[in-house]
Amino acid sequence: MKRVLQYILLCYIQVFAAEVPSWIYNPDESGMICDIGSASLKTSQSKKVAIVSAKANISKKIKIHIENETSSFKDDNDTRIFKTKSIQTSLNLIKNSFISDQYIDHANEIIYIRICAKIKLQ
Repeated sequence: MKRVLQYILLCYIQVFAAEVPSWIYNPDESGMICDIGSASLKTSQSKKVAIVSAKANISKKIKIHIENETSSFKDDNDTRIFKTKSIQTSLNLIKNSFISDQYIDHANEIIYIRICAKIKLQ
């Protein structure tokens, strides 16, 4: 839902702004995973909030692999008991994330920051 609202806001900005950077509409770059965070310039920590938002968006893109191991045994009453152990691992590692671009929309007082990270496929 947040993504849809950002897109609608960006479409509105594009109509009234001279030029909106293309990376706002397509944040990914070859060999990297990128995403955009935004925040109101009315807060003192706007840049930090936008960075955290972008990193959270990147973490949502990374696939998580879940391995389940189920074992069964019988207790003293001859009742079958199942135990499941679940291991969750990321298939990708984020390394060296950095601010790739930033755009300030002065008319609407919003900062947009693109964070990119190199990924290593396992």
